[in-house]
Amino acid sequence: MAQHIYPELERPKWRPRIEKADGMELQPAEKIMEEIMKRYDKNPRGWRVYVGKGAGGYQNLLFAHDTGSGSQLFQIKQHYLSPYKTLGLGARMEGKQLPIAESQEFGLRPVPENEVLELFDEKLSLKILGEILSRNPVSISDASKASSLLSGPIIHVNQPSFFISKEQEELDLRLRLELEKLLWKHYPERMRLSV
Repeated sequence: MAQHIYPELERPKWRPRIEKADGMELQPAEKIMEEIMKRYDKNPRGWRVYVGKGAGGYQNLLFAHDTGSGSQLFQIKQHYLSPYKTLGLGARMEGKQLPIAESQEFGLRPVPENEVLELFDEKLSLKILGEILSRNPVSISDASKASSLLSGPIIHVNQPSFFISKEQEELDLRLRLELEKLLWKHYPERMRLSV
């Protein structure tokens, strides 16, 4: 077996302990992202995406999906190991009214070539951007056929916890504690304070 010069860039061999409390399982962030992408591809309408930093400086990702017949929230907490690699955990909450701040619907929207050029024209850019955002989002498979895409909006907030419920706050704490356990176990050098 080859030795890597930079072992911190290797994928850790871990399987988080699956905890079920209130019907929520903690899972690796990659698995949650796969589920989000599959669900988005089936139904690209009704999504909202929020990103922010929480306690400990970890990145919080909140994906809210209003399906019309119910709502789902996917919450991910992750730490950047490098600019290209993260370690994170997430969970899904379903069937509750989620107190998510209203925003423009997230999605992938094809942009015809003539409109791409207009986006760079100061006089037309806001008008064209508004028109593009007013279009319905499309599935990932449909978006892959487009020559240009507009992705978003992704709402960046300083503290995403300002609009989360008590249940989400408890989940956020569980995610942070479990992520810190993983970091201490697999990347202790990143957890030690430098003087």
